[in-house]
Amino acid sequence: MKRRRVVELVWCLPLCALLCVATIAVVLFRLFSVTFFWTTTSAWAVVPALVIIALLFVGGLTRAARRYAAAALVVCYLGSVYFDGWRTIVTRIADGGNAWFEGTETAIILFFALLHQIPNGRLNDPAT
Repeated sequence: MKRRRVVELVWCLPLCALLCVATIAVVLFRLFSVTFFWTTTSAWAVVPALVIIALLFVGGLTRAARRYAAAALVVCYLGSVYFDGWRTIVTRIADGGNAWFEGTETAIILFFALLHQIPNGRLNDPAT
């Protein structure tokens, strides 16, 4: 076995498991907070969870459609940050809190969006 193949076998499963757990936790936490505090939050607060879910489902599209859909979903996420999220983050940090949840959410969205920009051949290349 070549070195690249061993590294892929060792790291692929733990990284995928970590990504799955983080994605499920972020989506469920966001949806719970929106439904529990619906009267005090804006409708833009649900957009990040919907963007993550949509990014999971655009994987079945053709390459060009997948790229455009991922870019459009990132623009939707940026719109939610502009209209609602930025004010919430600034207020929380001013009160002495942190924005680790929004940072994790942003990292997951950017990771999935970047994966959709990679051509299929690069993801399925056998180790050489």
